[in-house]
Amino acid sequence: KSNKIKQLLKIIEDIKNRGEKVLIFAIFKQVQSLLKIILEAKFKNSFNIINGTIKLNKREEIMHEFNVNKNNLGLILSPKSAGVGLNLTVANNVIHYGRWWNPAIESQATDRVYRIGQTKEVRIYYLNFFDESNKVKSFDEYISDILNNKHSVTSDFLVPNMSEDDVFNEFKHKFSSNAV
Repeated sequence: KSNKIKQLLKIIEDIKNRGEKVLIFAIFKQVQSLLKIILEAKFKNSFNIINGTIKLNKREEIMHEFNVNKNNLGLILSPKSAGVGLNLTVANNVIHYGRWWNPAIESQATDRVYRIGQTKEVRIYYLNFFDESNKVKSFDEYISDILNNKHSVTSDFLVPNMSEDDVFNEFKHKFSSNAV
């Protein structure tokens, strides 16, 4: 009955119809388990989970199976434990079912499909629940606002407002007019 789950199922149905694969990032283990049950029942397909409880050899086995089995539609992953060290370019769709408050962790998770060897168009989805009546702000909206603010601050800090020539000219003007 959840609109967020309904949207997830619709997106994955489209991905399946295109013959593509998906990585689904969910933060909480209980949500990962619930998604596994729902997705396997709906798509009659295995959706393995990679999170901090999965041993290294099992993790490698799951990744290998996902990479070689054309019928394996998707993986459910923790953004924290699966966000680094995985090359999963066989997938070209990423769904962030739950947003991580740290944009660097979320970006690292997304980058699992942006590796050397990726030849397909990559699609990234962010599923956010919100109250259509606008009476209350959802947790997803709060996290989204935090992430947008962090991206804005980072962009403002890293991207200068002026070109190098403008900075040089202003610098030159300040010091030449104050010269003795």
